[in-house]
Amino acid sequence: SKNTRLLSRTDIGGYGGMSSGRLDAWYIGFSPELITGVWVGFDKISDLGLKETTSTTAFPAWQAFMSLALKEKPVQPIDKPDNIVKEKIDLKTGLILTGCKSSGMKNRSEIFRVKNTPNKHPRCK
Repeated sequence: SKNTRLLSRTDIGGYGGMSSGRLDAWYIGFSPELITGVWVGFDKISDLGLKETTSTTAFPAWQAFMSLALKEKPVQPIDKPDNIVKEKIDLKTGLILTGCKSSGMKNRSEIFRVKNTPNKHPRCK
């Protein structure tokens, strides 16, 4: 996630969220050697508060722990599996735009297993 860059490492990542009704927040993060999770909430059903989000509650706790846990650990390269590809796709159709002039089409990069890669967009040859 974008927030993991705060630790100035390229070998970590994570994902977080909140329950509906803002009852709790969580963040799960990893490095090549360590997976950690943080949950923030109450024992009894209670709202966390209007301004409380994952990035103001669970992520800071995860970041504080991981910065200490990884302090003496060198950054490790993360190898991409052979059966994974990154392709630029058209957001409207889901078809691949990689190698195509995508002028005017909204797009983003996505990661796929090679066997599940969508077809190329008709505009791309």
